[in-house]
Amino acid sequence: MEKKQGPVTIEMLSEHKPAEAWLIFRMDILVGGQPADVCILMDIGSGFVFGHLIVLNMVPSLPEFENLMQKAYGTLEKWPEVLYCSMNDPAIALFERTAAGKGIRFQTAPGQVFYEISEPVIKSFRRVSAPPEPDEISEEEKEMARFLIPDSYDPCFCASGKKFKFCCKPVFPEIAESMALTEEGKIKQALECLDRAREKAGLTPEILCRYAIVYSYSDKKKSDEHRAMCLKLNPRHPRANYIMGIDLKESGDYEKALEAYMAAAENYPPGDRFHLNEVWNNIGTVYYELGNYKSAGAAWEKALKYMPQDKTARKNMELLDSVNKAGTNSASAELAAILRDKVFSSQEDMEQFVSEYARKKNSSPLDELGGLSPLQAAGLLYEPQGSAKSPITLSSSIKEALLENSLFYTDAKNILTLFNKLQPVKMTVSKNLNRKFVLEAYNISEYAKKNPERYYCSGAMNEDDFWWLHIMRVVFSLAGLIRIRKGNFYVTADGRQYLEKPGGELFVKLFRTFFYKFNLDYLSYGGPDISGIQRTVNFSLFMARTYCSDWKTCEDFTEKVVFEGMRLDKEYDRIGNEYISAREILVSAYMERFIQAMIDFGFFDTKESDNKPEYGKRVMIRTSELMKSFVNFDFQPRT
Repeated sequence: MEKKQGPVTIEMLSEHKPAEAWLIFRMDILVGGQPADVCILMDIGSGFVFGHLIVLNMVPSLPEFENLMQKAYGTLEKWPEVLYCSMNDPAIALFERTAAGKGIRFQTAPGQVFYEISEPVIKSFRRVSAPPEPDEISEEEKEMARFLIPDSYDPCFCASGKKFKFCCKPVFPEIAESMALTEEGKIKQALECLDRAREKAGLTPEILCRYAIVYSYSDKKKSDEHRAMCLKLNPRHPRANYIMGIDLKESGDYEKALEAYMAAAENYPPGDRFHLNEVWNNIGTVYYELGNYKSAGAAWEKALKYMPQDKTARKNMELLDSVNKAGTNSASAELAAILRDKVFSSQEDMEQFVSEYARKKNSSPLDELGGLSPLQAAGLLYEPQGSAKSPITLSSSIKEALLENSLFYTDAKNILTLFNKLQPVKMTVSKNLNRKFVLEAYNISEYAKKNPERYYCSGAMNEDDFWWLHIMRVVFSLAGLIRIRKGNFYVTADGRQYLEKPGGELFVKLFRTFFYKFNLDYLSYGGPDISGIQRTVNFSLFMARTYCSDWKTCEDFTEKVVFEGMRLDKEYDRIGNEYISAREILVSAYMERFIQAMIDFGFFDTKESDNKPEYGKRVMIRTSELMKSFVNFDFQPRT
């Protein structure tokens, strides 16, 4: 029988009309205390369920399935064009043979593809014998579940070689709950969940790995011991190798981190798209920091293959593209002219000449780069801050008296403390902070006090009305300081630790999250996306230290910093209209997204210019003492 070519997608399934396509899928139940399956047959186009079979031995008998098919036929008085089922269903041969006998095309796909169709039926079926869940599950959580939870007959994610149903599925609820409790900082309760899992299944490699994850928040020695026990029992265990890769990368041992990540990538089941995306993203990052850009790009392409919607991998690919284009300038034309008139005695002689020419050009300072050489500028722009090769260093030993000059830090610390005091903080139906919390945050906000014209409070405010708070809440989430669980905001274990640490460490965390993870385009509500502003943050920081040691107007600084690479950004070509030029839009966006953020963080002192424009006011900026103490640059070569 000829099968339809091409992968099955959710979009393809949604296009089916009633009676055109049927789906056979499974759910787990207990019969007399023993696990069993319910095989459900439904029409995709209408969502109508024809009937079901209770199967005790994985594969129904041929007469049982034939009767179910005939029942469906009796309802519609016609056979469908296609019958779908999960590619890992143990009865796939029986289903295909039955479909072939009736002239029905048969097609399989990973079980996650059918999630949106089967999930409402399964939920309805379970509601007959169980009370509804007390908390609504968000669409974001459903989307994540589709990739995180395997089908019963998929290979188990622990690389045991068994099917999920007969390996980790019986203890999956305890594992999932322990991970959620760990993120909330409830370590004791998380360990109790794993103790219950151990009572059910014994001390398996997967449970040992989860103990290692929980202990990593409170006891590194125990964490390392449990991870070692896990890998002794199963050296192929992907999650244990993955978290070992994280530890090795953080310690600066990139080569061994790469080995651990590769072991994880090789042993995750092919259908575990979420975790494969995650590990290939990290592999790409390690390659990038080692300077192996070709391998980094290949790894990020694999990450996108598993989850095409992944924004992190896409941004990484954009960064790599800008690195590859960095050396394309007028120097290539100059070299071509030199080579046309020069005679070389050998190929080796020519290659040596070109290498020496490139070395000199790359090492020569350029005015348009603020006195940096192309090599130094490349390190500034393309080496991630915090990596061993980055010329930027941040100091966490800032005195609290200096930190008080940062409105963002002051409000962040006070509002995070408020979260910790009032948690759980109820989330609204639009997934924002509730009005009571917003009002309390407004009342303690130094920014609101110093900028009364920006936000007016009449006694009730939504989060969107206090945009400063909204931005801060997004940054907290990206930094891992707060999280959402069951309709409430909680401060994470990391968040509580940062409140207890010296203020400089929280300031570093906020700075890195805001300028490198948070999308600065979001600060211009409704403005055009200009990613070049964010990609050149490091260069802007360098120019802020060097060019703004004395008072400068915002316009002067912007003109100095918005260099050719940003002007020629492909996004920049699409902005501008008959009323305002692209150049004006870019300058305005830069002032709003970078300069204002620098002021809010306390990196610029400000004053009003004596030379006032016809309308409004002209602000002048100067590098602050906080900036000088916090950000430093070292362009000495690193090995």
